[in-house]
Amino acid sequence: MDSNIVTTNEERLIAGIVHWSMLASLLLVTFWVPWLISAVVYFVFKGRSKFLGFQALQALVFQVSVILIGGILCIIGAPLVEVLIGIPMVLVGVIIILGGYILSAVAGIACFQGKFYRYPIVGNWFKA
Repeated sequence: MDSNIVTTNEERLIAGIVHWSMLASLLLVTFWVPWLISAVVYFVFKGRSKFLGFQALQALVFQVSVILIGGILCIIGAPLVEVLIGIPMVLVGVIIILGGYILSAVAGIACFQGKFYRYPIVGNWFKA
């Protein structure tokens, strides 16, 4: 993505909020709200703003990946705790989810500053 694109304050604010919506899921105790916010912003703004389209798609792919992978590991690992294999599965799942929250905060700050942020690993999967 071309980092020389000029962004408006409104675009930076919306992009930051899209990334930070994952943090809001902590308060709302629901995983689908960030996906909904990211998807709506992506489909509404993808044709109007390369910056917003790119950031919303990055956030959507990352949020879905983190919640699904981390959540599946925790859900499968929890009943297996007594067999000892479940403990590492739950720990890895929790680390993935916590890391996702941290990276979402970092991405939001980068967007507030008008920088293009690409998530590690999943950031190259999709391009707006």
